[in-house]
Amino acid sequence: MSDPVRQIADAVLYEGYLLWPYRRSALKNQKPFGWGDLDAEEKPLMRAQCLLEGGDPAAVQVSARFLEMVDGQGVEREVGPGPVLFPPLEGELTVAAEQVGPDLHRLTVELVCRAGRFRAAHAQLRTPGGAFVSLTDPPERLRAAADACQNVGVWPILVGEPGSADTMLASPIILEDHPRIAPESPGDLYDGGEIDGLLTLGIMSLTDDEKAEIRDGDPRARAILERTESLSQEQLMTLYGFRQERPAPDAVVVDGVELRRRSRVRLKPRAGGDIFDVALAGRTAMIESIEHDTDGNVQLAVTVDDDPGRDLGERSQPGHRFFFRAEEVEPLDEQATTRILVAGIGNVFLGDDGFGVALAGRLAGAEPRPGVDVVDFGIRGMDLAYAVGGYDAVLLLDATPRGEPPGTLYVIEPELDDDDVVPEAHGMDPVKVLALARALGETPPRTLVVGCEPQTHMSVDDEEIVAELSEPVRAALDEGERLVQSLLDDLLGGAR
Repeated sequence: MSDPVRQIADAVLYEGYLLWPYRRSALKNQKPFGWGDLDAEEKPLMRAQCLLEGGDPAAVQVSARFLEMVDGQGVEREVGPGPVLFPPLEGELTVAAEQVGPDLHRLTVELVCRAGRFRAAHAQLRTPGGAFVSLTDPPERLRAAADACQNVGVWPILVGEPGSADTMLASPIILEDHPRIAPESPGDLYDGGEIDGLLTLGIMSLTDDEKAEIRDGDPRARAILERTESLSQEQLMTLYGFRQERPAPDAVVVDGVELRRRSRVRLKPRAGGDIFDVALAGRTAMIESIEHDTDGNVQLAVTVDDDPGRDLGERSQPGHRFFFRAEEVEPLDEQATTRILVAGIGNVFLGDDGFGVALAGRLAGAEPRPGVDVVDFGIRGMDLAYAVGGYDAVLLLDATPRGEPPGTLYVIEPELDDDDVVPEAHGMDPVKVLALARALGETPPRTLVVGCEPQTHMSVDDEEIVAELSEPVRAALDEGERLVQSLLDDLLGGAR
């Protein structure tokens, strides 16, 4: 096997072999869970079925690999078709082929454990001619044949360089086709469920006694410790903060239509994708950014129109921001909509300071307007600072003491002066929120404050809690709602 293929196969073979803190005395290493373990009594069979198009099935090279535990350490075993004899281990590897279509064969590889335990068992298939068929994303003409393949304990994936189809790995861990080992990783840590940087930090924080136990134990654990302790500062920074900058285009062309940030699209994920692709197919979305992935491919980062957590996606939070290739979206005819954020801010337990939140609640219950998001931010200044960059305009609803009679409404356009505004991560003063947004790399859009003169003036140091508005401020809510709608008419060009 080529080195990239061997790297993936080894990662599968040793996944879970040792877990942090890499000491055999740790309970999870005394009773480890192995992916793909075969046991003569409980789970004796591994079966891999895959498709070979073209070529001679008799020429396919098949082998199986697993670990045998000897005196607490893993010994690699690799076998070809026939009996498996490593006393006390016993078993058999068989290979069969049947024609299921013109120039199409289904191969069946079975590894049976009859005595002992095979750890992390998996199979490898290589063909000198023809091509294996992806079971994850088969061509439509072969989809029925691919769906008919029955696998037990493993999932066959294509391995090697992207686009190659001469090597198949029947993996006990479900992986995508052509997986890669991250080039930033300095070596295997046997725990793919964790982040290399966090594991490395954990190893470096072990006590001298714990490190001594590792050095006296498994040679592979000792190698992890020695490799970690020898990492340079540059290698550590690569683990914690690697980012490969590639300038992304400002626009992409799909079906003759130029798509940019804020263009609206319909999602058409490729067949055979993950569960998110199935759930999002046909949904309408807005492009938030055009980016390059680590392989240099252009990806469209979108937020879905009917996602209740869309505002999180607009702040680049995970789980509500989805990535699609240009060929996986369909441009919508309508032009990009002006987007306006109406943000209620204030503390509802400090009397009239809750004016903005109360007004936002009323507006949220009114008839929705295209392109307008009404959000109660309360006292979440950091969240608001992240959010403002995704909009063309922002209306902040807040209590604003300016010396006029209580209940007086104001429309203020705050000025952001570079010289005298200090951003505060926990403040909700509109000017300081905008300063924080700028400090975080966002570009504050045009911002208006719809304010109300409070009657009560409270602070977080007050022992009393007042969870209601004063009478003059409560009476100003109706006029405040009409004022906001009038401002939205102006900002949206009169659209209702």
